[in-house]
Amino acid sequence: MSQDHHFAADYCSALYRQDFDLFWRSLKTFGSVSRTRSGHLLALLRGTGFSICDLAGDTLTGGKIDHLRGISTAHLPWFAACLFWEQLTDQVFFSHFIHLYKTYAAWALPHKMDGSCGWAGDIGLANPYAVYWALEESASGYFSRWPARRASHASMITAFMTCSEYHLQILEALFAEKWTDIPFRHFLAALLRDSDCLKGEYGAELKSLITQKFQHLLNHPKEV
Repeated sequence: MSQDHHFAADYCSALYRQDFDLFWRSLKTFGSVSRTRSGHLLALLRGTGFSICDLAGDTLTGGKIDHLRGISTAHLPWFAACLFWEQLTDQVFFSHFIHLYKTYAAWALPHKMDGSCGWAGDIGLANPYAVYWALEESASGYFSRWPARRASHASMITAFMTCSEYHLQILEALFAEKWTDIPFRHFLAALLRDSDCLKGEYGAELKSLITQKFQHLLNHPKEV
């Protein structure tokens, strides 16, 4: 196992939650631009929602608060990858396996990332790949506002791919042990059929990873 794979296991299993708590604490202190978090709409998400704009640094007051300042620069690519997977897994379950969603949500306690920025933007859930838009792709994104914190694109891709492989392995084990109502291959098939799950460069990399690492499952004769 490579050094990156060892770190991915350590980060995704423990360090991510510590870093996310630092991000969440900042939102509680300085405010979030998420309309779901502030409770104006979608009461079910109250207290668990945040906005993609929170990642970039906007606040309700129009200032520029770095909500990620407590996370080390070296951790940012890994934080992005784990946050992406939290959103992706939650949305795949909700969209394709709604009959299992309550069971999944009770175990994962997922946070919801929406597209609202104060009274602007989409109140609905943001695409998981918006994590990368908010950090590195937008002209007003996090790395543009705080260039000293910029991670290289190569490091972002490396963390994304390594964390993706780790998360998929964990999900395979969880489907075998906990969510036995459906085979893991059905989860993979649903993900690959959903264009929202495979957007842009990162989506193409994820598709390549899944088709290479799990070809034996995707070619299963009972696949539907």
